[in-house]
Amino acid sequence: MELTDKLAILADAAKYDASCASSGAGRRDSRGGKGVGSTEGMGICHSYTPDGRCVSLLKILLTNFCIYDCAYCVNRASSNVRRARFTAAEVVKLTLDFYKRNYIEGLFLSSGIIRNGDYTMEQMVEVARSLREDHHFAGYIHLKTIPEASPELLEKAGRYADRLSINVELPTAEGLARLAPEKRADGIRDAMGELRWRIDENTEARRAAKATPRRRPPRFAPAGQSTQMIVGAGPAASRHDAMGLGELDIDYVLFGALEGALSAEGRDMASWWAQTMEVPAVLSDPQADGETADPAGCEFLAVGESVWKAPQGAAIALSEIAQRLETL
Repeated sequence: MELTDKLAILADAAKYDASCASSGAGRRDSRGGKGVGSTEGMGICHSYTPDGRCVSLLKILLTNFCIYDCAYCVNRASSNVRRARFTAAEVVKLTLDFYKRNYIEGLFLSSGIIRNGDYTMEQMVEVARSLREDHHFAGYIHLKTIPEASPELLEKAGRYADRLSINVELPTAEGLARLAPEKRADGIRDAMGELRWRIDENTEARRAAKATPRRRPPRFAPAGQSTQMIVGAGPAASRHDAMGLGELDIDYVLFGALEGALSAEGRDMASWWAQTMEVPAVLSDPQADGETADPAGCEFLAVGESVWKAPQGAAIALSEIAQRLETL
C-alpha cells in the first residue's frame, strides 16, 4: 500500500480521538543550528476542524488494526473498515516532511493494539525516540499510551514525549466490562497512577537539583497527561444507578432500551430524571415512529430500528418523528 493511502486511512481513523490537548510544553527550539522544530513556552497554538481533527498536529494512528473488539470503537476487530499500518520509520518521515513544509508543529500518535500492549507501545516509543535522538526534532510530541504496557515502556515514552494520555474509556467498571470486555478498569487506573507518580517525582527531582550544583534530570512528559472518556452513561437500570452515574460529572444519562421495545419502567424512570435532575437525559426508544415518538420530558430522544427499517426510508421516517415532536 502506498504511503499516501496509509495516511488517508490512518489520519481519518485518528479523528475520533479527542484527547490531543497540547498546551504546557516547555520552550525548545533549534535556532542553534542543530535539529529541526520548536515549541513555544505557552504551548502549541492550534485549531480544530468540525470533525475534531487538530490541524496543527500530524494526528494519526500507527495502525487501525486492533485485537480488541470494543463496541464503541470504529476500529474494533469486528469492524468492516479499511486497515493500514505504518512502520515507525514512515511516521518519522511523515512528521519531518510535514514540519519542513510548515504544515504542522508536532505529532499526535495513537494506535490500535497489535499483538499485545507492550509490542504496540514499543513501536510508538521508537517513533518518538527516532525523532528526538536521530533527527533532533524539537517539536511537540503527544503519545497515546497503552494501559497494558510495562512501566519501563511508559518511562521511555515520557522521556521523549511532551504529553502522554490514557483513555479512561467509560465512567464505570460495569460499563467497561460490558462494552470493552478485554480492558480492565483497574489496569487503566493503575497506568494513570503510574504516570502521575512519575510526573510528580520528576518535578520534585528537577526542583531539588535546581538548588544544588547537580545536573537536573531530563524532563518526563513536561506537559503532563490527559485523558478522554465517552460522555454520558447508560442505560441506567434503576434510580440508584442513575444517581450514581449522575455524580460522575458526565454529560448525559441514557434511559430505555438499546434494542427492542421500551418498557414502561424505563419511560417512567426517564420522566422522573428529566423532572428532577439537571444532567440532561436521553430516552432510547428503538421502536419509536411518527405516531408513537415521545421523549417523556427528556432533552433527547434516541431512535433506532424503526427508522432504519422504515419502508418509506430513514429520511422520511426521521422527518415524521420530528414533526410529531414539534406537536408535543
